[in-house]
Amino acid sequence: METVPNDDGRARVHADAHAGGRAGERADGRAGECMDGHPDKRTDKRVMRSRKVMIDAFEHLLRAKPYEDITVTDIAREADVDRKTFYKHFGSIDGLLAYILDRHIAEIVESTHALLFRDGELLEQDLDVRLRTFFDMVNVSLMTNISLNRRVFECVPFDLLLSCVKASMLEELRRYGAVPRAIPAELLEYYLSFVFGGILAAYRRWIASDGGVPIESVSSAVSALVAEGIASIAFPPDAADSILGS
Repeated sequence: METVPNDDGRARVHADAHAGGRAGERADGRAGECMDGHPDKRTDKRVMRSRKVMIDAFEHLLRAKPYEDITVTDIAREADVDRKTFYKHFGSIDGLLAYILDRHIAEIVESTHALLFRDGELLEQDLDVRLRTFFDMVNVSLMTNISLNRRVFECVPFDLLLSCVKASMLEELRRYGAVPRAIPAELLEYYLSFVFGGILAAYRRWIASDGGVPIESVSSAVSALVAEGIASIAFPPDAADSILGS
């Protein structure tokens, strides 16, 4: 006889497990990686439709009750599918959340990429200009996506969100030629954790707030703070001293 997990469907994942980008079982049966680019185009359309129905049901339930109170039975009933279908696709509610996060991160990456490459001349600019533009575009993409999907991002563990965004944006930084050579390879992870951790923490604070401060104001503050740090990233202290002394 086939058995299925408890009704809450949560293979509870602790924060320290997110550091490597893992978040429970994914829809394809693999351990959930936070980001693998774009959905597999070979995936059967019927499978994608089934997943969409369950995702829509989950997001509808999120508007009515806390994430912790949602069960697999709730999702199956809302989506008009049986519980075994849910487990076949997502493994657990945490797996469903990881799958949704994958999609949102892909949207952020694609949006950032489109904004960056709409003007080819930017690739010819100095490093500090490219860095400033890159983080401005990341900020705009994050603001838009988080604003539209506030309840989903509210449920995502911070460490998982940071790990996914950081890994994806590092690829974009390299594609954009905006990784400062002055940063030692062994310290790059710390730089990115500091910058993206600060950006995401600001938006996470907005998510937890009563919405009294418009997200656009938060975005402007984030842009200003990141801009202040661009010079130190693009130009190490020795370089900055030589520029100031010239």
